[in-house]
Amino acid sequence: MANVNVTIDDSTKERMEELLNHFGLTIDVAIKMFFTQAIREQALPFNLKLTDEEIFYSKSNVEHILQGIRQLENANL
Repeated sequence: MANVNVTIDDSTKERMEELLNHFGLTIDVAIKMFFTQAIREQALPFNLKLTDEEIFYSKSNVEHILQGIRQLENANL
């Protein structure tokens, strides 16, 4: 068995414990459930979202823009 240590502020921990208590779960069990679900689905069990600015400056978008610039430079326009 491996151990995972997480540092989180006291308020968040207390609020999570209160929520999980309603389901009869502990933080340890909830984390195991998270890992198991993520592995089974090969995805995170929630949606991640980026702002428009983060999407615009993403690595793939910046590379695409730079490729377009290089093509324009090579076209000698």
